[in-house]
Amino acid sequence: MDGVGQPVRLLGYGNRLSVPAGGRIEFKVSCELPEFTPTLQRLRRGGSPTHECDLLEEEVAAELPATVPGRVQVARAGSYVDAPLRPGTTVSAAGLAVWLLPTRLDADREQTVLALNAPDGTAGYLLSVSARGCALRDAGGTDLARLDVAPVERQWSFLAATVSPRGEVRLALHRGQQSHFQDLRGQRSGFADTRAAVLRVGAGGRPQRPPSSSTGGSPGRSCPHPAGPPR
Repeated sequence: MDGVGQPVRLLGYGNRLSVPAGGRIEFKVSCELPEFTPTLQRLRRGGSPTHECDLLEEEVAAELPATVPGRVQVARAGSYVDAPLRPGTTVSAAGLAVWLLPTRLDADREQTVLALNAPDGTAGYLLSVSARGCALRDAGGTDLARLDVAPVERQWSFLAATVSPRGEVRLALHRGQQSHFQDLRGQRSGFADTRAAVLRVGAGGRPQRPPSSSTGGSPGRSCPHPAGPPR
C-alpha cells in the first residue's frame, strides 16, 4: 500500500544516486500492469498528502520508448550483494565495518552481515551477529574474536573488525553510549596467502550455530563512549 492506502502496482529505483552530465543511469522496474509509459523527471521537492505539501518535479527531455512492457520482479528474502575488489588487488590484512539496524536477532543462529572471501570461498573473514553476541570468523568457521554483547534490535549499532598480517585482531561494537571491544594476538589469518577477494554484504556462507565457548583470551571489555558511536 502507498501513503494513502492504495495498492502499489509499479515500483522502481535507479541504479545510481547521482549521474554527471552525459553519464548513464538505469532504472529497475517491477510493474503489475501490461505496460507503462516512461518519463524522466527532475525532482525539485518531495511531497504527498501525508506531508501536506505537493510534489514538485519537472520533465526532462530524453529519448525513451513510448511504452515499456510490464513485468513483475520478485524480491527474494535473504538476498545479498557481491562487490569484487579492484582487479589485481590482493589481501593480506583486512578491516570490516558496518552500520546495522537488526530487526530480529536469533539466539540459535548467527547472521553474517559482512564478509571478505576469496572467490572460491576457501579463505576469508566473516563478521556476524546473533542475540548472544558478535563474532569474527575465518572462512572455515573458526572464531578469531568474539563479543558476548549483541546489538540492540531496531537500534543502530556500529560493528567493526580488523586483522593484521601478524595475527593481531580487534573486534568492536559501538551501541548507544558504550563501546565493547576485544583485542587478541597470535590469531590465524583468514588468508593463508595474499589473493583476490570479494566483499559480500548481507551474507557470507551458511549460518552457523553459535559455539558454547568463546575464543581464548578475555571475553572482551566495555568502556563508556560519551561521544556516541563513530560517524
